This record gives sequence, C-alpha cells and structure tokens, in this order.
Amino acid sequence: MPANPTKTIDTERNTTHRSRAHSTGTITDYIKRKRLEVDKEETAFERSKKVIRSPDKRSAPSINLEAEPEMEEIKILIKTMAEDLKKEIKNNNDQLKKNTDEIINLKQEMQLAHEERKKEMLVWQKEKEELHHKIKTLEEKFEKQEKLAKRNNVVIKGIEIKDNMQDTRMEVGKLFKEKMEIDVIIQDVVPIRSKHMVIVKLSNFDSKLEVLRNKKKIGAEKIYIDSDLTSSEQKIQAEIRRMARDKRRDGHRVKVAHQKLQVDAQWYHWDEHSQSILPDGSKN
Repeated sequence: MPANPTKTIDTERNTTHRSRAHSTGTITDYIKRKRLEVDKEETAFERSKKVIRSPDKRSAPSINLEAEPEMEEIKILIKTMAEDLKKEIKNNNDQLKKNTDEIINLKQEMQLAHEERKKEMLVWQKEKEELHHKIKTLEEKFEKQEKLAKRNNVVIKGIEIKDNMQDTRMEVGKLFKEKMEIDVIIQDVVPIRSKHMVIVKLSNFDSKLEVLRNKKKIGAEKIYIDSDLTSSEQKIQAEIRRMARDKRRDGHRVKVAHQKLQVDAQWYHWDEHSQSILPDGSKN
C-alpha cells in the first residue's frame, strides 16, 4: 500500500525540527562553556598566565558567535595593560629623576660643606699662627724681663743656710772675702732650702762678673757658684753640661762656659734656631 504523502511530509518536518533543536542546544551549551572558559582565562590573565585556547575546528560556526567580543575584550585588556605599563614606566622615570636630583643636591651640599670646612681650616690655621706668634712674643718678653731681673744675681750651692737670714748673709760675705778675696756689695740673699742653695743679689753686673771670675779660688770645697739663669737658660745649660760629661767620659778636655763649651780646641755654642749645640762656624 503506498505511503501517505502527508504523513511522510509531517515525519520529515518533525525530524528536521528535532535536528535543529538539537543543534540549537549544542550552540547554547558551547557558548556557556566558552563564557566559563573566558572567565577562567581572565582570572589567569590577571596573574600574567593567560592561555588563549584555539577554537575547535569541528565547531567553527559556533565560535564565530563569540570570537569578535572575545577579541575586543582582549584588545581592551591589552590596551589597558599597555597604558598601566606606560604609567608605571613614567612613574619610575619620575622617581629616578627625583632620586637623581636628590643625589645631585646632596653632592652640591657636600661640596659646599667641604669648601666651608676648608675656609674654616684656613681661618683656624691663621688664628693658630697668630696665637703662636703672640705666645712666642710674650715668652720672649717674659724672658727679657726675667733675664733683666736676674742680671746681677749669682746662685751658690753647698753653702750652709742659717736659720736666721742675717746669719746666712754674713756667711756669703765671709765666703767672698775670705775664700775668694773679693769685696762686693750684697743687696740681698734669698735661700731656697728645697734645693740647698741661695740666690745672691749683687749691686751691679760688674760685681757679678768678679764673683764668677774668682769662684775657682774656693778650691776643693763642695761649693758651686753660677749665674742665676732664667728657665730657658737653665735648660740650655743642662744640655751643655750633659755634652760636657759625655766628652769627658770619652777622654776629651772640656771647658764649660755660659751657653757654650770647649772640647779640646773646638768651641761649641747653643743655636736657638735648631735648638741644639753646634760647632762654632757651622751653618744650621
């Protein structure tokens, strides 16, 4: 029996409808899956690990529905990242310039501080030299005053110091007249018990020279007479005596005088500039 044409057509229509419905469901599911994948990819992209999945060739007609929006989103994202990177680079450049400027300013400040310190050092050095000059001038002035005050004085060591000042003065006069056979005027006698000596102030410089010329007449007695020296002269004379002892120990003939000595036939003197004892005629 021949088939019913109407029924056949309806059957074909139903089959076609089911096929289309199945196709529509497949596309919808795919779009949902793709959107889910895009969300996952966006999350991964934020960690700089985005992976772009290749479209399934078997579903090419379906991908075309979402490809353009996805590409637009990627373009926008790349553009945003590029702008952010550009801003970050600009910020880094600005910070680098700021740091560079700070370093330059710091170097300039250090240079200015160094120059200022150098100026201060020059001023300090000048003040130091001026102060040194003033001190030296005062020392020389004091030395002159001290030397003038001691000009007519002699120091006697080993003489008996009496409890009474007048008795000590008489003892000194007796030494001059009886032992040294000189007649000089004694103005004052100042005992220095800690050093077992007396300072004798004579009336004038000639009297002092006379005492010094005749002190050898004292003989073997342990009494020593010298000029009353200033502090600096005492240091110089101590150096003269030290050299004299060394030369005598070496077997030389030595004669000691004021700030000089004779070793055999050679005379030596104290040189103020070099602060040392030099042979006569030598250049310091």
